[in-house]
Order: sequence, then C-alpha cells, then structure tokens
Amino acid sequence: MAARTRQYATIGKLQESIKAAYQGLEFLGFNFIQVPDETNVTEEVRLVTENLNGKAVSDLINNPQITDEKARIASQLLMEIFPAAFLSGSGRMFPYLVLKSVNIALKYGNSPETAFAYAGYAMLLSGYFENPAEGYKYGKLAVNLIERFDDISLRSRIIYVYTMFVHHWSNHWSSMTAWFQRGIKAGYQSGDLLYLAYSAQDCIIWDPTLDLETASREQRKLLVIVKECEYQDSYDSGTLFLQMQQNFQGLTKSQFSLTDENFDEMDCVSGMLERHFMTGIANYHIYKAEIHLLYNDPEGALPHIREQENLMASVMSLPQSVRFQIVSFF
Repeated sequence: MAARTRQYATIGKLQESIKAAYQGLEFLGFNFIQVPDETNVTEEVRLVTENLNGKAVSDLINNPQITDEKARIASQLLMEIFPAAFLSGSGRMFPYLVLKSVNIALKYGNSPETAFAYAGYAMLLSGYFENPAEGYKYGKLAVNLIERFDDISLRSRIIYVYTMFVHHWSNHWSSMTAWFQRGIKAGYQSGDLLYLAYSAQDCIIWDPTLDLETASREQRKLLVIVKECEYQDSYDSGTLFLQMQQNFQGLTKSQFSLTDENFDEMDCVSGMLERHFMTGIANYHIYKAEIHLLYNDPEGALPHIREQENLMASVMSLPQSVRFQIVSFF
C-alpha cells in the first residue's frame, strides 16, 4: 500500500493516493477518521501533550527505536500520504494525519519514518498553529534524527519539508538554496523522484539575491531535472515561476499574461484543476496578482487575491503565504 500511495501521488492522482493509504492503515488496525473536523484535530493536539510527558523536544532524539512492526508500517503509510493530503487542500485531513503520525512516534519510538513525522509536525506548528519557534525545534529534530539513522532513502524528503516549510521562518531566504541542493543530491542518491522534483522546482525561486535573467536561466536548468522525474504537478509549479520571470522581462505575449510560444497558462490551469492540484492553483493566483500589481493594476489583481483567500490551506507554512500577505496588503 505504501508503494501504491506514493505512485498515485507522483502521477497526480491525489484522492486515489489518500484512499490507498487509508485502506492500508485500516488493514493494520489503525482506523482513522476519513473526514476529520476541528474537534478531531484538537483531540490529537491534546494527545501530543500527553504523550510528550514533559520531555524537551531536543530529548526526543534519544527515545528508543520503534519495535512494533504494525506501528512502523503505519508511520510509513502516513509519510506517503502527506503530499496528497496537503496538495489537495483536503480541509482538516492534513493536520489530523500529521498529528496522528506524531502520536505514533511518541508512543512507539523513533525510526526514519518518525523523523518525517516530526518534520511534518514542524511544518504544522510553523503554519497551521502559527508557532514557528516551536516548529523550528521539531524541524531540527527531524534533520538530526534522519542523520543519526543515516537513512539515505528518506533524507531528501525530510530535508525538503524542513527547508520549504520550516527553515525559512527562522533564517534568511537566500540560505534555502543550499538546503534544496542537499535535497537534490539525496534524491539522486536514493531515487526518491518525488522529493527530487520538489527540491529542483523550488531550489532557487526564493533567493532574493538573484536577478531576473539569472533566476530564469537557472530555473530552466532545474526544470530539466523535474521533467525527467515525470511529475507533472511539480513541473507545472516550477514552470509558473519561470513564466512570471519571463513576464517581468517582457517576454510573454501580453502585459499581464504568463503565456508565450512554449507555454499556455490556461492549459496549465485546466490541468491542475483536473488533477485537483490546489497548491499549484494557489501559486498561479499569487503570481498573477504580483504581475498585476507590478504594472500598477490593483483592480486586475483583486480577483486573484479573492480566489487565493479560499486556498490558504494549500500554502500553509510556505514562503508563498508570505508573498500573498505582501500582495494582498497592497
């Protein structure tokens, strides 16, 4: 089931990925709520505090290793379901599943998979619960734990989640590129194409020190890597950034357009909607709002800002949420 969950996520079938993981969890005896609400999330938060039992976050690295085989496999399934649960914008499902995985980690012990659970929790703390200082502690725990296990198979994904959702809240954005480069290297070493693609698509797009021409040139190189991974969501997301850079250089078909001879923005949007890739749709509206504001057209930006206000769950903890707050302020 873990392989099926990952495969569905890689080819953009997010709902099928979620369904496969739930089937596997039920088989293992973990009967999770399929449509969790805020009450379910609150209960899992309470259990995290209970299971933490007063320990400092930094001390969790010394917890014993997991011995329960069903709990270990459940942790693996939860790890595989995270991308689909997040990217599809599935309401309370993502925080609920992350908290479930953390409670398994706290109850049953450490493993490479629980390192990813702590990375997911760091992401949740940084965005959903708006506590980036505490999130940073769990993010560093996740990175340190996977290094202690020396598990190359999961290193790329943990580095990516830490960098993309946690690191940037406590460090300058220009420092993210080096971390993404580590994620790319680990992705090649392990063959984790999903997180290799993620790391490549985002490697340079947050670095404010790059000029437009350099950013465009480097992004094209990185999109070759993404293309080779055959992950359309990642390719679309990375290409949207490139097209915004193209627009800023006056290289698209019209002033407010992302379209040029190699890319059609409406075809891209239609594909993302069909796959229910809501983080990509969110990226599209944020970039379009930025373009309209650059050319002093706040009225043109407003429809994109209103659309994005309904998609905030899909950019939780991301640097994109910061970009959106800046755009919506103007």
